[in-house]
Amino acid sequence: MKRKITLVLITFMLVVLLSACMEARPEINMEGFNEPGHISYTYLRFTGIQYGEIDAEEGDTIVLHYTAGMIRGRLLMQINAPSQDLLWDVILDENIDKTVEIPVNENGIHTLIIRGINARGSFDVQWEVRD
Repeated sequence: MKRKITLVLITFMLVVLLSACMEARPEINMEGFNEPGHISYTYLRFTGIQYGEIDAEEGDTIVLHYTAGMIRGRLLMQINAPSQDLLWDVILDENIDKTVEIPVNENGIHTLIIRGINARGSFDVQWEVRD
């Protein structure tokens, strides 16, 4: 009887441990790419961050085209200036296909941040800098 209880407890602890490990994975079945000027992924779950770098100068305009296919969760996108000042942001929890023009007021590397919060679906973000 004692052996049976021990076996049940070990089995239960293994199930709990494996479940916790699966939940700790921030990305599940995430496929795509992150290259200069273009980030694109599909995923079953994305809880994490993807970064892009945009080299721009004062007076330029960042033209950002983004598409999101949202099944659940949220995506937060933002662009920060080299000084870390926020230039633009959006919160996505539904499907969207949009282009925005963001004026640049500082020279240097601007950071595109795409943060997934228990998201399921896809996103595609492309950008270019215009004088």
